[in-house]
Amino acid sequence: MAGKEEGKKAAGHAAGKHAGGQRPAKAEEKTVAAHAAHAAKEEPEAAKHEKAAGGQAAENESAKHDEAGAKEHAKPAAHGKAAEKGGKQAAGAGKAKKAKAREPWPEMPRVAKSKEVKRLARLVRKKKRLLFRGRFGNKAVRNITDKKWQRWRKPQGADIYFKKEDGLVVGIGYGTSREIRGVHPSGYRERLVRNVQELEAMAPEKAAVAARIGAKVGAKKKKEILRKAGELGVFVLNA
Repeated sequence: MAGKEEGKKAAGHAAGKHAGGQRPAKAEEKTVAAHAAHAAKEEPEAAKHEKAAGGQAAENESAKHDEAGAKEHAKPAAHGKAAEKGGKQAAGAGKAKKAKAREPWPEMPRVAKSKEVKRLARLVRKKKRLLFRGRFGNKAVRNITDKKWQRWRKPQGADIYFKKEDGLVVGIGYGTSREIRGVHPSGYRERLVRNVQELEAMAPEKAAVAARIGAKVGAKKKKEILRKAGELGVFVLNA
């Protein structure tokens, strides 16, 4: 009996040793499997990171390439702009040269007025200017001192009855005296001039007559007229 029990114990001890030896192997297998699973999970993430890094690098390269292309395209445009600017500057310089080459306006010499011209100028300044009120608008509103209500016009018609409060009536007796009729405030009588020949024709009367250059005369001809008037001593009203 004792021998059987010892044999069982020995067998149990051997089985226990065998079992103890197997347990660490299973644990190692489990840890290896866990590491493999973790590595398998990490592999797709690393691949994703690598793909992302590769895509970003490709984008950076494409952006650099586009910038280089834009610079290359900008170079001829900048060259064209510079050429255009240079052309404008040259045109501006040409215009400036042309402007410098233009003839200046001739300076008119001072023409001494005669005593008769000065006397007529004084008479024109002393002339009475009567105001004639037109028969239109509301009589209570219009005022004889306001120029917009003044009209050199005689009311006509069988039904018009002009009263004293309506103001002065236009008549031949209010006309300007013949001595100063048509005389310019400067004291000269006006003569319209359109060319040099007409100016030369009026030169003998230059003591009492002044020239007025026509409105449609060009700058070139006007300069000629002014230059000739300075030589002849003719007074020009619109010089």
